[in-house]
Amino acid sequence: RWRLVRARSTPSRTEHLATALAAHDRMRWVRASRDHGELVYGLVSPDASTDGVLQRLPNLPGVRSMTAYELLQVWPPRGGEAVVVPPAPLDALDRRIIDVLSTDGRTSNREIARTTRVNETTVARHRARLEEWGVLYYEADIAQAAVGRRHDAMLWMDVAPGHIVEAGTRLQALPECRFVAVTSGPSTLVANVATESAPALVALVDTHLAGVVRRVEMLTMGRVFKRHAGPSTPV
Repeated sequence: RWRLVRARSTPSRTEHLATALAAHDRMRWVRASRDHGELVYGLVSPDASTDGVLQRLPNLPGVRSMTAYELLQVWPPRGGEAVVVPPAPLDALDRRIIDVLSTDGRTSNREIARTTRVNETTVARHRARLEEWGVLYYEADIAQAAVGRRHDAMLWMDVAPGHIVEAGTRLQALPECRFVAVTSGPSTLVANVATESAPALVALVDTHLAGVVRRVEMLTMGRVFKRHAGPSTPV
């Protein structure tokens, strides 16, 4: 299962902690807040109660507190809906296809077939099924500063029942929104948005979330320590 973790940290230790986290293969991305007082990272974790990474982190020097959120529903930026739990169990070939594409989403079926030593037609069938289920989808990772969006923030939102899907759908439709999901824990929704300025961020929240979000915490983000989904090496 996908989990998103907030770890409040001593600013002098944040870079060290982030670098260590980025070295784990199960980490999908690792970021620090602009003031270096918090780390936000995403990982694949089947069971939080037995996950060694999640259990060890609160005891590391510099970590003040930690909250792990399970992602219950995810909206991909390009439309449609990603799934956290597939409608049927994934087999070994499904997982191998995902591993290959998480490293390079442009990999052809022919190349995957060569790597996995499976017939190309079989690979194509499995890949199409993963796409149909919403388990597999593709994103373009664009440096937001390059398109004029230099103010990057995580939004942690408290949403009343009856408005959760509406709020997520509103955010997903915005070009400034890079990610939005329903979470377990103290926040109902989390999103990552990038705007031209701080006033533009406030205007986005005021304009698009009024009436559906009861409370929002805006955490401005800084350095990216890891941003890809494939196996990693230490930063």
